[in-house]
Amino acid sequence: MSKPKRLVIENLIKIFPSHNGSIITALAGINLVIEPGSFTCIVGPTGCGKTTLLRIVAGLDTPTSGSVIIGDEPVDGPRTDTGMVFQQ
Repeated sequence: MSKPKRLVIENLIKIFPSHNGSIITALAGINLVIEPGSFTCIVGPTGCGKTTLLRIVAGLDTPTSGSVIIGDEPVDGPRTDTGMVFQQ
């Protein structure tokens, strides 16, 4: 098992194009530091970007801008030390 690592999210933005040509801003200016051993919950109404944020942290999606760093390494794709349980 790997040692717990600090998670740092800096100025995270995720924008999706919509079907009608406009854009949808799913995340805007997210900044968060989660220390090793801490317990953190992400809560909010349906459609507020919780799953999008978790997909980016897990390396399953890329941000439009900003960064996610686990330990000293930027997240730029799926990692062997990160897991995710999907809703469906």
